[in-house]
Amino acid sequence: MRFRDPQPLLRAVKMDGPNCLLMSLHIQSITRAREHAGKEPSDEHYVAAAESMSDLTSLFINVEHAREMLSYFPHERGYIAEEIEVEGIDDTEGRSTLADVVSSFLTGCRWPRNGDNVDPDEWEELLVEAGMRLGFTRLIEPV
Repeated sequence: MRFRDPQPLLRAVKMDGPNCLLMSLHIQSITRAREHAGKEPSDEHYVAAAESMSDLTSLFINVEHAREMLSYFPHERGYIAEEIEVEGIDDTEGRSTLADVVSSFLTGCRWPRNGDNVDPDEWEELLVEAGMRLGFTRLIEPV
């Protein structure tokens, strides 16, 4: 968990002490990151990741693109390598992880959650626009 502004964390620690929820979530995140540090997905993982990322974005994402994207997110790359079976990469946890990676890579923002009130068509169009600006090709032209 990362904070752009230190003030919310400082307020939480002042109110609830050093074991506040925000700090606990951060400690959990760093602990998981340490467990997965340096782990590398198999070639089969990358093939499955590229297919899943293409499905999520309507962009042509090949294996090298998937490698590049995951290289910027070592925690998620290690998680995919260690925790997700190749056949299960499209299961909820694997797909959610890849959605956050591709979204963060293209837009700088995580993938929208259910309660975010984001129109899926608008989000897809934003991803496609960002992807095309970064040199990716659209898979499906809108009708």
